[in-house]
Amino acid sequence: MLRRKKSRADIARDRATDWWEDATEAAAKAAETVGPRLEEARDELAPRVNAAIDRTRDEVLPAVAESLGKTKLAETRLAQTPLVEVPKKKKKHRVRNVLIVLGVAGAAAYAYKRFVAAPSSGGTYSPPAPPVSRPTPVPDPADSSAPKHAAGESTASSTDQKTSTENR
Repeated sequence: MLRRKKSRADIARDRATDWWEDATEAAAKAAETVGPRLEEARDELAPRVNAAIDRTRDEVLPAVAESLGKTKLAETRLAQTPLVEVPKKKKKHRVRNVLIVLGVAGAAAYAYKRFVAAPSSGGTYSPPAPPVSRPTPVPDPADSSAPKHAAGESTASSTDQKTSTENR
């Protein structure tokens, strides 16, 4: 079988893999040797560092502040800044918190009323029924040429009027 020639990317990938494996082994070896020594140094130096911080806070900072007060720098902004910052009091925002609680309570009451509560008695209104319409009389097509008579007149009187007008 013929062997294919490796491309430059394949060669670079192989070299990077080898270097990565070598670096991993070196890091593991260093962690084994340095790890215990680092823990010993931390245990030994922690009390010394804490003591130095306390001494600086108690002795050095007041002396620096006193010496700044005696110089021309006493009126500068640097001299006016506190060396140890005092935390500011937190604002309580009582009114804002009350408004938030009232808003949440109102939303909860609305949701309860809308989705859970039974309909209230005030919602029983129903509009009155529409009036009954009376049937309108349909005119008789055979009687459309005759004049409409008033109620109570007889048809005989209307025929008498016709004959009397014809005789004239």
